Amino acid sequence: MIELSRYPLGFHNPNHAAALACAVLPLCWGWRRCAWLGNLLAGGLLALLLLTQSRTGLLVAGLEVVAWWWGSRRGAARSASAPSRRRWLWIVSLALSGVALWWMGPRLALDGSILNRPKIWLAGLQLFAANPRGVGLGNSGTLASAFLLDGIPEVRTMISAHITLLAEFGWIVGWAWLAFIGLALCGVRECPRIGLAFTGLVLSGCSSTVFDWPVLFDFAEQGGLGMMNWVLSWGMFLMFVGFGVWLIAGVVRRTRRVLPTIAMLALAGVTVLGLRLVPIGNAPQVCDGYVVCGESPRTLALYDATWKLKTVARRVTGGAVMPVRGVLRFPFDLDLRGVDRVLLFGTCREWAHLVKGGVPVSCVGN
Repeated sequence: MIELSRYPLGFHNPNHAAALACAVLPLCWGWRRCAWLGNLLAGGLLALLLLTQSRTGLLVAGLEVVAWWWGSRRGAARSASAPSRRRWLWIVSLALSGVALWWMGPRLALDGSILNRPKIWLAGLQLFAANPRGVGLGNSGTLASAFLLDGIPEVRTMISAHITLLAEFGWIVGWAWLAFIGLALCGVRECPRIGLAFTGLVLSGCSSTVFDWPVLFDFAEQGGLGMMNWVLSWGMFLMFVGFGVWLIAGVVRRTRRVLPTIAMLALAGVTVLGLRLVPIGNAPQVCDGYVVCGESPRTLALYDATWKLKTVARRVTGGAVMPVRGVLRFPFDLDLRGVDRVLLFGTCREWAHLVKGGVPVSCVGN
């Protein structure tokens, strides 16, 4: 077997490129005119998918092929050419599966990237259970790494677009997001191609942060990942929203009733409420950008941008109050009641004279 580098194809993360390939792939199937062109495009997308060496992408593409084959098999049952068409589809699918398994053989082993994901997903759900209003844009990975993921390399997101959104934006946005997805999925049968493309993006988002919220909403610096990644990410997100709106419009035209909408909204609400019952474990609470954990009296820990929350949290014993990210000025508006000690890290030690009330101050240098 040969092992090649993973190609992000314009994205920062190859998994995001794979998600886009899987989303476009169903749009190339079943063309009545220029079917050869659709098949050629589908073959090119599969080749690009193999270049990303994304295990999630390979799985999603396989599920899309099976779903399309099953729908085509039922639809073509009345056609005289159905047996030969199914036989051709089986041969091509088996050949492509063999090539994919050979090409991605070294990537199919169980490693930390796979085994750690359930722990990261659980950490995201614990953060949501402890903070139903959300921990703030871009804070989920920092908090999970500092308090919930011992022995796992530091993460930036929850390795799931849906769980990251729920943990960072809270129950209102999470409820709307789940309701939108549920309503759109109700229209898959009426528009199979767009439905499969939308479903593929939903599945890709389950095990990869294909919608990287901190990057998408960083209009100034694009998350530091480059303009090309930012443009492609926005393109994929707008594609997802557009497909969803199209499918929901089809459901509304077909049913012309509000009952399915109310049922899906209720189901999304019940799901969000159920996720709040996840045991929070060591998940901290976040209030106005500050982490509050443990019981009073607590230690207030302030640090600059050269320190990480995970490093600071390990230096503080007992209850603590600390910013999620390094601070640039002393928090004069912070309520210090219940604080019996102040720890100042890095350049924040220059603020020792600003601490009032006779609270003991300790300084930690770089």
